[in-house]
Amino acid sequence: MESTERELSNKVRGYEREISLMESELQDLRAQNKQLDSMRFANEKLIAELTVKCEGLEAKVKGKEELVAKQGELVENSAAQRAALEETIADYKKRVEKLEQKCAACSEEINKGNEIIEKLQSDIATQKQKLKTKNSLVLQQEQTINEHLDQIEKLNKQISECKTFSIMQ
Repeated sequence: MESTERELSNKVRGYEREISLMESELQDLRAQNKQLDSMRFANEKLIAELTVKCEGLEAKVKGKEELVAKQGELVENSAAQRAALEETIADYKKRVEKLEQKCAACSEEINKGNEIIEKLQSDIATQKQKLKTKNSLVLQQEQTINEHLDQIEKLNKQISECKTFSIMQ
């Protein structure tokens, strides 16, 4: 019976260690979740900055196009100026395209981050359910231990009564 108590006590200690480890893992997951939220915020901020920059570049491109139209009146310089402006426009369009690609990449990263967050939240829910189940088992085992202790106490009382009875005779 003592070995059973020891086993149960060892099991309880084991469960307590598991609970402690799971709580530690939960804290780690929360820290990761917070870090992912920070990364998402930084990515959203970057997207906003890139959008503003993109709008600025588009405005610059539009301004350059208007300039090309006005300078078309100057016949001798128009060919050289037009070529230079078209190169500039092409560069801006390339930059805009690169920025759009960066925006798309940032959006993909945000989506990946959101997927990771969803997975972590799912993992946390699963861990909570496991912890709840383990806590339930620990409570059942504690109840069983208490019942066994009550039985032991009753048996010890009976033994004591039997000894007293046999001494009286």
